[in-house]
Amino acid sequence: MASIKKRGDNTYQITVSNGYDRNGKKLSEFKTVTLDPDMTAKQQEKEIARIAAKFEDDVKSGRHLDQTITFEGFVMRWLIDHGETQLRIKTLSSYRSELESKILPAIGHIKMSKLQPLHLIKFYEKLKEDGVRLDGRPGSYSTRTIKYCHQIISSVLQSAVHWQVLSDNVAKRVKPPKGAATEKKNNYFDEKQAITFLRYVENAPLKYRVLMHIAIYGGLRLEETLPLMWQDIDFVNRTININKVLVYVNRKQHIEDDAKNISSTRRITIPRHVIELLREQRAQVDDERVFDMHYSTPGHWLRKTIDRYNATHEEKLPRISFHGLRHTNATLLISEGLDIRTVSGRLGHRDASTTLNIYSHYIKSRDEAASDALEGLLNHKTENLPTICLLPTVKTRKKRTK
Repeated sequence: MASIKKRGDNTYQITVSNGYDRNGKKLSEFKTVTLDPDMTAKQQEKEIARIAAKFEDDVKSGRHLDQTITFEGFVMRWLIDHGETQLRIKTLSSYRSELESKILPAIGHIKMSKLQPLHLIKFYEKLKEDGVRLDGRPGSYSTRTIKYCHQIISSVLQSAVHWQVLSDNVAKRVKPPKGAATEKKNNYFDEKQAITFLRYVENAPLKYRVLMHIAIYGGLRLEETLPLMWQDIDFVNRTININKVLVYVNRKQHIEDDAKNISSTRRITIPRHVIELLREQRAQVDDERVFDMHYSTPGHWLRKTIDRYNATHEEKLPRISFHGLRHTNATLLISEGLDIRTVSGRLGHRDASTTLNIYSHYIKSRDEAASDALEGLLNHKTENLPTICLLPTVKTRKKRTK
């Protein structure tokens, strides 16, 4: 509840508690009000109570924001009013970690109105210095980490613009440093490797076979696969209803009812043999969940299985991650000529541009292969064509006008 303190004959100070900062210090908002001196004592008491109630409501709802607030002060408000309501548990936890360990110690003291691009540039340069890592490892933070910090800062400042605390998001005028270009390893199986892998796991425990087939044939994310319930499986129509995600934060698993975004909530069709595997597993388990296992289990099992295969076979399989099975699904669909919008819909991407961005390199390589194939085809066909003789040009006489 707001506290009211009289400062003069007609002046009052209203104080409203507004949570705590990252060090446990109590945050408060203040408002000074001067009332009409012609009011009676009873009228002033009623009016200041009304103003105090509105001020408290504005503070609690986020409508009141002190224009002299520091970046840290705003972040504390942003985490409550935006982070806890709009961000997923895993994302919020990650944001808090980066803010508390790196961002706030560097720029938290700067007033929002005074924050400039140069502050961010200096901060990013600091993260590139040797020995700056908090985990004690040698070297600097990676370009990926610096870009992630920039993403968080930009998100916070964009909210400040929307809430009319700032007129401009200064992070949009700063480009995080670029790292050296590195060659990415293929995190997927090609067609031959996928067939080899699936044949190799035919004698594996049923739950792992089902898991691998759903990942490769369905393209589900791990966090979408583990919370699947039997009620999400339509055995008649051969579909899976993807409507939940499992997140792993602070060594605890949480199942959220809605998926990553609107497009992630989707229903996909799977092959008949995968449905039969699911039917077989359904007959063996009593649990409501299709896969009752820890978040880290699928990835560990996949890596160990690939290692066992590679230890006894001359032609090796790439040591991909569990997410690589999703990439396998996408690249095989693209290689079969399925249109990007359909692939995007099955993967649960927000729009087709996301799919294009992720698989642009692979799509380009397939496009080049298609071009080479067409060139070879047409060159081969034209070798046996007869020589085309050009007919002589026939001159026509212009019709004389009268």
